[in-house]
Amino acid sequence: MLKSPVIGVFQRGAKGIAFRVDELLPHFVGEGATAEGAYREWCENVHVFIQRMRAVSPSLRNENESVQVNMRCSYIDIYNYERTQPIKICRRGAATSSWPHPWRITWADGSVEEIALDIMPDEFGAFETGDALEATLDQNPVSGKTLYVFSVKPIVPDGPSYEAGAIEFWRSLTQTEDLPESHRDWTK
Repeated sequence: MLKSPVIGVFQRGAKGIAFRVDELLPHFVGEGATAEGAYREWCENVHVFIQRMRAVSPSLRNENESVQVNMRCSYIDIYNYERTQPIKICRRGAATSSWPHPWRITWADGSVEEIALDIMPDEFGAFETGDALEATLDQNPVSGKTLYVFSVKPIVPDGPSYEAGAIEFWRSLTQTEDLPESHRDWTK
């Protein structure tokens, strides 16, 4: 994901052929036995840089690392890259519609999603309406839509959340005398 077009150059290198982009020297040089191999290595170098840069909080970088990241990011569109890369997450929900109807999952956050069977693992075909599930999936970072599901397994349905239970308990109290007795000093 480059911010603007750049010109790459192939030349002879130590491993046969090298590929470089002058604006990104000296950090990104790809080498290989063929032009395709050199270009592939260059792309991998850029990819590894982006992943390592995203994995480290800016506050943890030393001054030299910050300068290098800022220089490279002046040519690489990190924001656009992050908007196009799927997010790998684990979600819980329940099948709320199944065969022969369209497959739908209601996720724990209340969102409902129609799921194409071809993005699901084979075992999803055994789920019936009402079955609780946990899925590991790729999600579009912008739309939140499921792109692909790697695994899905049945789970015991979640009961009411702790927060919902606490709110219900608080509302059921008519006076403070109804609260459980405690000898703890809550001011400490």
